[in-house]
This record gives sequence, structure tokens and C-alpha cells, in this order.
Amino acid sequence: MPNPIIIRRLVSPVAASGGGGLPTDGLLAWWKADALDQANGSNVTLWPDSSGNGHPADPPGTPPTFQTAVIGTKPVVRFAGAGTFLNFFPTDIIIPVNGDFTIFWVSKLLSDSICLGYTGDNVQIRNRSGSLSINYPAGGANHESGSYAAFGVLTDVQVNTFRRLGTAGDFRFNKHTLTSSYTDGASIRVNRIGGTQTGIGNNTNGDLGEIAIYNKYINDADFDAIYDNYLKVRWTTLP
Repeated sequence: MPNPIIIRRLVSPVAASGGGGLPTDGLLAWWKADALDQANGSNVTLWPDSSGNGHPADPPGTPPTFQTAVIGTKPVVRFAGAGTFLNFFPTDIIIPVNGDFTIFWVSKLLSDSICLGYTGDNVQIRNRSGSLSINYPAGGANHESGSYAAFGVLTDVQVNTFRRLGTAGDFRFNKHTLTSSYTDGASIRVNRIGGTQTGIGNNTNGDLGEIAIYNKYINDADFDAIYDNYLKVRWTTLP
């Protein structure tokens, strides 16, 4: 396996934007379903990285499928549970110890799902049992948000966000910051969309429309602006 890229440097704090409102400062990877141009129901054999940083994703086994006009007029990439996932290449993305980051994804799920993970089952970033969480199975650590039941249910079209500033992390469901006791500066390595190891339960079961990974903490005000001016404009059925 090629040596991973470790991102340690933050880019200029001056906010650039791309894609009609998505900030590009600190953007490490960006997968969006409408970057694909293929037939409804066809297999997704390559999901390009729209950040320009070279992390396209392809299926090592059963591929997900492309589905048109699922969330409003927008397409999605549909995952069918265990065994259906995409590995991005040529390198893993590693957030270093105490490194700041923001990860968000747009989804419409059928059941509990691990949306981002690592080949060796070392990291699971997931939406399950009415809360959001990150789990490090190898290290025995699990950091979970409080319930988002007051704001929606798992099967809704939604934006899930996981952020960390140094060692202090939090989770957001759409525009709501959820209660959590996350304090962990562990390095985070991801290289898989849709789950962890082959056969592990709670892989993504449902639809992913867009995923973005940043090497910086996006605060509430700035993320609310992204939500209102970019995400809701694209994914029109978001609340």
C-alpha cells in the first residue's frame, strides 16, 4: 500500500468558495453524486474527488449504484449494506494527533450506517441508534452524541457533521449541535466510504449525496452559512 499523506498545514483563513458556496480553504476531499454522469441504476465504479486533491473512490467488491432525482432533483450514490463500499486512493487521509477537522455528509439512510471508515476497522464514523458517533474499535474508544430525536429521524434527508478543535469534538445534526462528551486528540485515518471491513455490520445502508472533509474546524456561524446558502440550495428537501 502506498505511504499515506499526512495533512498538517492549514491553508489561508481567508474563505474561498467553490461549488456555489462551499468553502475550499482547508478542503481535503469532496465527493458529490452530481459529479457523476451515468445512467440511473448503473454501478458506480469511480466516484471522483471534486476537491482537486486526488482522492477518487472505487469499489473493491460489490459497487454501489447511481440513482437519479432521489433528493429533490439531485442524484445519490446508493449503498446496500455490508460488502458495498468504496475505497479512495492512492492514499489514506490522516488527521494528525490533536488536528482540527470538519467532516460532513448528506444522507438519506434506511438503517444504522457507518458512513466513513478505514480498511482495518480502526475508525467508524457513523449514524446509528438515533445518535452520531466516532468509534475506534482497535483502541476501544467510542465517542457518541446525544440523541437527535428532537430534530429528526435516521431516515430523513439530513446533514451530519463531526468536528474537532484540538481535542474537543462535537457532532451536528443539520443546524443543531448535539450534546456530547467527546475529548480525544487521537489521529484519525479514513480510506473508505460506506463502511469498514468487508462483512462488518452497519455499513452504509441507504443513500449518500455529498461528503466533504476539511483540515480545519468550521465554527457554528460559518457552518450555518454553508447549510443555508449552499446545502439547502442543492439538497432542497433539507429542513
